[in-house]
Amino acid sequence: MRELRWFLAYAVIGATGVGVFIGAAALLLRLGCNPLLATAAGMLLGASLQFALNRQLNFRAIHQPVARQALSFATVLAFNIIATLAIVTVALRTLHASPFAADLLSVPITFPLAYIINRHLTFGPGMNA
Repeated sequence: MRELRWFLAYAVIGATGVGVFIGAAALLLRLGCNPLLATAAGMLLGASLQFALNRQLNFRAIHQPVARQALSFATVLAFNIIATLAIVTVALRTLHASPFAADLLSVPITFPLAYIINRHLTFGPGMNA
C-alpha cells in the first residue's frame, strides 16, 4: 500500500513539476528562445521543485545527506534531459510536431523509468541495501 501511495504522490508531484516545465518552456518559446534550450531550462526548473517535494513530503527521505540525494537525482535528471531532447528532436524533425506537443510527448516515455530509479536509488536505500 505504501508503494502505491509513493507512486501516486510521485505522479502528483511529477505533474506539478511538468506544469512548471511546460509553463517555463512555453514562456521561453514566446520570448523567442531556441526550442531545445527552452525545453532544457523548463525541465531544470520543474525538476528542482520535484526533488524538493519528493525528498521532504513524499518519501520523507531525510535519512541521507541531501548532497548525495541531489547528485543521484541530478544524474537521473541528466539522463532524462538527454532522452527528452532526443525525443523532442525526433518529434520536431520527423513528426513535424510543435515544440509544445514534442515536450508533452516526452513525458510518458521518461516518467516511469525516472520513478523507479529515484524511488530506489535517490530516495530509497540505494545500492547499499
